[in-house]
Amino acid sequence: MNKHLLIVLIMLTSSGVSYSSNVLKDPTIQRGDFTTEERDKIIQQVNSLGTKESVCVRQFYRSYQKSLFDYCEANGNGSSVGGDCEHIAYAWSLHSAVTVQAFRHCDIELNQSLKKDDKSKSAS
Repeated sequence: MNKHLLIVLIMLTSSGVSYSSNVLKDPTIQRGDFTTEERDKIIQQVNSLGTKESVCVRQFYRSYQKSLFDYCEANGNGSSVGGDCEHIAYAWSLHSAVTVQAFRHCDIELNQSLKKDDKSKSAS
């Protein structure tokens, strides 16, 4: 173990602060409930993005995957999965709800037909 890390852990323990490996907040974005048609429309919208928007979405994806990997490593969650944390963070992490979050992050208007709010509410 790194000498400096050991010193920090000793200082935290002696000061009454308990060390927990779960220091990072779980960054997982839940999958949501998207129909096949909605998922297809999201893919179409991603494929039609301009360069600036596409770069922003890809940067969001990379940042999200890195946060998943770091969280997995910090909590030792990868040992029970073939491929370890790389599998958790990079193999199955991108899905429609992540793309919707990326669009929000990048200020990209979500295709009108994909908005989850009930249009009948606004008509009343």
